[in-house]
Parts: sequence; structure tokens; C-alpha cells
Amino acid sequence: MDLGDSNVWLERLKAQDEQAQRELWERYYPAIHHRARTLARNHALHDANDIAQETFLRAFRSIQTFEGRTISKLKVWLMVLCQRAAADHYPPRHTRDVPAGYREVVAAHPEKTPAPLKVVMNTELSDHLREGLAMLTPEQQAVVAHRFFEDLSVRETAELMGKTEPAVKMLLYRALEKLGSLFRLGGDAP
Repeated sequence: MDLGDSNVWLERLKAQDEQAQRELWERYYPAIHHRARTLARNHALHDANDIAQETFLRAFRSIQTFEGRTISKLKVWLMVLCQRAAADHYPPRHTRDVPAGYREVVAAHPEKTPAPLKVVMNTELSDHLREGLAMLTPEQQAVVAHRFFEDLSVRETAELMGKTEPAVKMLLYRALEKLGSLFRLGGDAP
């Protein structure tokens, strides 16, 4: 979809222009719904639909607070809103299945929470891969999830996590090295 001058389009969004809102929905709904489905427990379609709709409601209500000047920043902002909508959709559960260190990262940076981790851990991945992912730091787990399970670019991952692109690349490199050594050795990673 050609949005013409993105600055004009963003201003139309901020002015609550219905056509601009429709264009936002058409352009980003597939990506947001995919993200919502990833975040939905047991990949429940009805929950993913609710989370995606809540994401856009929040976006339309708070578009005035969007400070980015580019469309790529808008996508990251929508992804963050989606994470928050998913977190609000599910009441807190027992925390014993939360990976080590996760709560500390959440407490220190609630806006940058690596929420995809729990989703990845609960999918139908093999036990071996789950064990390998559990050996990664929370930030490494988040970067792997963002890059490979959500198909975000390095730039989008960096913006979502509040890190520089080189920092994201290094986190990803270290995570893949650790996973690679686990699978090469067939045992514990160093």
C-alpha cells in the first residue's frame, strides 16, 4: 500500500482521520495479528483476534503520544502496544514457570519486556531446543524470539528492546553460538 508522504499520513493519523486509520489497519493488521497469535496462550485464535483489536484501539486512542517520525518506528510502537495488550489480556499466573532472570528484566524495564520468551518456551518445539533456549539469558531469548519467531529486522528488534543495532547483533551472535555448541556437543553449552 502506497501511503504517499509518510509525514502527511502520520499527521492525518494524529488528526484521527478515518481513512488514515483504515490504512493503518490494512497495512499493519496482518503483522499485529501474527504477533498477537504468537503471544496468545496455546495460540488461541479468538484471543489473538481480541489482542490485535485491542492493540489498534490503543493505537487510535494514543496516537497523539507517538513521537516517531517514520513508519518503521510506528510498526515497532504497534508491536509494543500488542505486547502490552497481550500482557493485560491474561491475568498473572503462578510464576514458577517463568524463566530465571525474567522477573528482574521485567522489573527493571517493563516497557522492554522480552514477552516472546514464554511463548517460544510453550510452543511445540522439541525438548532439546527448549532446553537450549532456557540456557540463554533473558535478553538472548528475547532477541532470538524477535528475530526468528516474529521476523523482526535487526533495527526493529533494537528499537523494541531499547538497544543499539550492534548490541542486538552481538546478543544474537552469542545466543546462536551457545545454541550451536549445545547441539554440536549434544549436551550442555559452555
